[in-house]
Amino acid sequence: MFKKLFFLFSLIYFVKVYSQSKNLLGTWILDKIIYSNGKDIEVNTELFSYELIYKIAPNRITINDYLFDATFDENVIQMGNRKINYEFKNNYFFLKMLMITKFIYF
Repeated sequence: MFKKLFFLFSLIYFVKVYSQSKNLLGTWILDKIIYSNGKDIEVNTELFSYELIYKIAPNRITINDYLFDATFDENVIQMGNRKINYEFKNNYFFLKMLMITKFIYF
């Protein structure tokens, strides 16, 4: 009986720790880029009107039609040599890099 309970709890722990958030799955389109201090990006910056589309599926991410293998932790997307921190606020998906990119779900 103890072995069965241990196996069940181990399985639940494994699924919870290593599964990606269901909120993350889908297509996300860049809405706005801001600096980490909250200031809007300047109009004359090349990133002001940048088109960026993320399609997130289990164990992979497509960024503007480029496919990458990825692992998803609680607030981190790991793609080979790139690590991206993210969070959700008010139904927006925020990526935290040098500048904060704000996405809406499509």
